Amino acid sequence: MTARTPPNTLFTLLQREMREYRASLLWTPVTIAASLVVLLSVSVFLADRISVFGEAFMQVLEHERSDGSLNISISVGEDEVTVYRRGELDERLGPPLDLPVSEPEAPPPPEAWNFSRDWTFSPPRAADAEAASAPVPEDLGGLSPLLNVVHYILVLVLFFTTANYLLGTLFDDRKDRSILFWRSMPVSEWQTVLSKFAVVVVVAPGVVFIVSFVLQVLTLALAAVLAWRLDLPTEKLFEGLALGRLALNQFGGWVLTALWLAPIWAWLMLASAAARRSPFLLAVTPVVALAIGEALLFGSTYVIGTVVDHLPKLVADVEADPGSAGLYLFGPNWRAVDLPSMGAGLVAAGLLLTGAVWLRRHRWEI
Repeated sequence: MTARTPPNTLFTLLQREMREYRASLLWTPVTIAASLVVLLSVSVFLADRISVFGEAFMQVLEHERSDGSLNISISVGEDEVTVYRRGELDERLGPPLDLPVSEPEAPPPPEAWNFSRDWTFSPPRAADAEAASAPVPEDLGGLSPLLNVVHYILVLVLFFTTANYLLGTLFDDRKDRSILFWRSMPVSEWQTVLSKFAVVVVVAPGVVFIVSFVLQVLTLALAAVLAWRLDLPTEKLFEGLALGRLALNQFGGWVLTALWLAPIWAWLMLASAAARRSPFLLAVTPVVALAIGEALLFGSTYVIGTVVDHLPKLVADVEADPGSAGLYLFGPNWRAVDLPSMGAGLVAAGLLLTGAVWLRRHRWEI
């Protein structure tokens, strides 16, 4: 009676990987997200002091309320000081008081020293001010940029944890001899290698996206608390914000990034399957040696350029840089992607995974 492969073999392999590496693949993003929630919560209560989180909300609210400009009207009376919004005192005040910057030819009129009158303070727009460091964007999209920031913090954590996982997964099996147990099971080497590859492509990103979605919802809740605490209109925070579209853009950006990263991941798995001491050194040394040799012999940088093109980096405009992977802030533009380069990378990933399977089958001793 021959042994049969159970139908849930892939699920069992994935469960084994997540259980064995739960500290890095599960608890690391959860811990990072919890830390961000704590920091954002502290920012809510320190919004009137130095707080990046509070400043970001204030920029969004001020942009929505004043259309990118600051215009404050102040009425000074005998018993009270009243602050008005822009436009509320226009009919009462008429044109704003114009005091010359240079030395006046004649002394100012007596009305200028009457502090019981109404004053209007109207500085220039940020786009026209010479001291402005950057122009105010025309459309902030509500809190979408801030939500993208907290999401991509977790994505960066995902890159580091998956790279560490791939460098150690096949190497650790040989180092602790657990490969002998798994070779005695009715599981092929291809199933083992592909299950590990699926962890970094599907399972670990799925965990990160769930944690990221919860974190973004909590960020919105803290934004509402901050607006309530500062007595600001909370509805302005959510104008133009579409969580569904934002989540789809983040997911689409990850799919495109994963396709670009496939050969890098496969190379790390090959180094893990071949290394006898340090998978990291085995993964880095050949690339560095090829890049230096190419530069000395041919004066070109094709090797290092190819590697850099398949590494994730921030891409705000994929049309301006179509041959790059990225953290796509505004969703992937598939029509602008360099498809031949991506296809060549996927073919290389398949060949590298084949090499990892061969090494695991024929060269597993350390």
